[in-house]
Amino acid sequence: MLPTPLQFEFKPRRDLPGLRLAVVGLVLLLAAGALAWLVPRQLELNRLQAATSEAAANAVVQPGSPSASAPPQPWHERADQDGKLFALTLESRLLEIERCTGDKMTVTRIAHDEQAGSTTLDLAVVTADDLSGLVGCLNTDVGSDHRWRLSTVEALPQAIAGAPAPGQRAVLRRD
Repeated sequence: MLPTPLQFEFKPRRDLPGLRLAVVGLVLLLAAGALAWLVPRQLELNRLQAATSEAAANAVVQPGSPSASAPPQPWHERADQDGKLFALTLESRLLEIERCTGDKMTVTRIAHDEQAGSTTLDLAVVTADDLSGLVGCLNTDVGSDHRWRLSTVEALPQAIAGAPAPGQRAVLRRD
């Protein structure tokens, strides 16, 4: 026995009279909310810009002041910061790295943490035999508590066909 054929009855679509009015009202409400949020911020920005331009226009250099003859020296303004920079240990570490790395080594990365007092040095070297001389050179004139230590050594893949590979990647650390 075959099923009876399906029958459909199409009815006209019901119109929702308040839906269009509700959507228009919601859009107007969102626009009013955005304006209420943006307008005070724009007015405050305009007020600050006017105050800044007025202050710049009123800034007159007095004839007897030291800034009338020459602009202020940046080192006078930042003397406190410069004093802190001169006390950093980074420069001495960079000098010893420069002194000890040879032609067969390439410094690829230096990471220095002043607060922790640690420096990490990544090198590309041709052979790992060069590292013992490097570590010995770096540890001259260093106390026993702040010595350079070899963290890792790993083989590097050959970057370009036909070109000599750097060979090893070494990571040294000083705490």
